[in-house]
Amino acid sequence: MKMSKKNCCPNCGAPMTGEVCEYCGTKRKSRKAAAQPGAKIERSVQKAGVRALTTFVIVMVAVFAVPRIVGRMWGANVGPISADATREDPVPLGDTCVYRDSLYDYEVEIGVAEILRGAPALDMVKTSDRFSEIPGQGKEYMLVKVKVKGLKSDLEEKIDVSCYDFECVSQSGSAYEHEYGLNLQPELGGIYPGGETEGYLCYIVDAGDAPLIGFCGYDGTAWFATQ
Repeated sequence: MKMSKKNCCPNCGAPMTGEVCEYCGTKRKSRKAAAQPGAKIERSVQKAGVRALTTFVIVMVAVFAVPRIVGRMWGANVGPISADATREDPVPLGDTCVYRDSLYDYEVEIGVAEILRGAPALDMVKTSDRFSEIPGQGKEYMLVKVKVKGLKSDLEEKIDVSCYDFECVSQSGSAYEHEYGLNLQPELGGIYPGGETEGYLCYIVDAGDAPLIGFCGYDGTAWFATQ
């Protein structure tokens, strides 16, 4: 009688009547292979990753989209409140505009108070830093003194204001780089509702150009004339 391979020892081939081979001691393998623990861990990690990604997407939608949607639904005034704060119709030099940021929930009043160009600007820069760059042919320093007043903020928290919140754009639409590390005084800083801060922005611009200064927030940019 020929023995089925299922009843033979997988090691020596001898007939097996029990779970252990009587000749070599090899144990019979279970018909149902045990589940691999590594596979279970891998599936668990995959599920956890999907859950984390879903949570991240929900949080991002809540943070960035919901404030704007709710604001539109309830007719909230978001972004630059003044209609004359666009690139086509910037805030005149010396005037101010109120800006409301719907993401960080603060409101400030901003204005460009003073512009220095050419020799006066170069003298002030050299006084602050004698190693500062000398503008090339057809270029000149432009110092922009901005004033910011805090009107309100969420939970009366501090409103951080710095030169990084502003940009300078030429008449042709090209951005000018801000000149950092000059230690110009006064310098912009954080304020609370009711407080004020002022400071100089510094750029090297084309002589004869009339750039615009932009205050950049979550809801857009408020633009200011420099002449």
